Amino acid sequence: MQFLEQNSGFEQDATEFDFRPDDETTTVKGRELGEVYESVREEPSAKETLALALHGDRMHVDRSHVEDDRRGLRDLQGWLERRLGKLYRSWAKGFEAVLFNGDHTATPAQMKGLSKVYNGTTNLPGFGITGVLSAHNYTDGADQSMDLGDSANWDAFFEMMYLALSEVDDPKGIVVGKELYARVNTIARERHIRGESRDLLGRIIPNWDGVPIIRAKDGTIPTNEANADASATDTTSLYILSPGEQRLSVVTNSGLYFNEKLDLETQEGMGIEWEIRSQWKVEEKNAGRRVRYIKL
Repeated sequence: MQFLEQNSGFEQDATEFDFRPDDETTTVKGRELGEVYESVREEPSAKETLALALHGDRMHVDRSHVEDDRRGLRDLQGWLERRLGKLYRSWAKGFEAVLFNGDHTATPAQMKGLSKVYNGTTNLPGFGITGVLSAHNYTDGADQSMDLGDSANWDAFFEMMYLALSEVDDPKGIVVGKELYARVNTIARERHIRGESRDLLGRIIPNWDGVPIIRAKDGTIPTNEANADASATDTTSLYILSPGEQRLSVVTNSGLYFNEKLDLETQEGMGIEWEIRSQWKVEEKNAGRRVRYIKL
């Protein structure tokens, strides 16, 4: 989420919203002296309609414990503040997992996670591509995955990464799980292309030849995805993203809503609730790519 924030990856829109995908195609023309350029009629693309999914939580603390905490009585002094801090961090990790794996067919509906948007089967809405690359296609033989546990495949991975990066306009980050994060850093160091930059908080972020490598929280990007012929579940994916408004963004109408003085009707105590209403939107064809079938 810090990565999205740093790259203007959050965008404001209504609960039900629509947009027109733009494939950005054009032609560089020439003309003869005295002639004019041929005019091309522009027509708006068909609208895509989406709706925000609602994710949040709610808790309450009995009024008696609230008063204990306020007065520092017994061992509850500061407990509520500490508990909330841990609860918010845990919830943020869970929401990050939803950003990638959210099930839009569930009840209630979750966000459609990036792994569902870039599923390798369905074209991105409004575009003629899935936006998914299969790593095993860059290996020799009949491999059903690219095994990075074998250093003999590192050259193939190296070449594939540059091809994948070239498909994304102005890539801002390579998002990986913690296991692949370690392996990619090793390969980058071995090939002498590992650099560094800093995030919004001034922390050092490793780079793959100038593109930040973003480590997702544990469990966000699974390592038990199926391989190419579904004969095993031992692969993972990486995501090359170029987030930004009207490109690839998380649409929300409020950001994070928070209320710590909720008026409770069914409990005697203090209520706290928070919610983010959000949904992914891919408005440009080359704002992201998923590379799958990577084995560790």
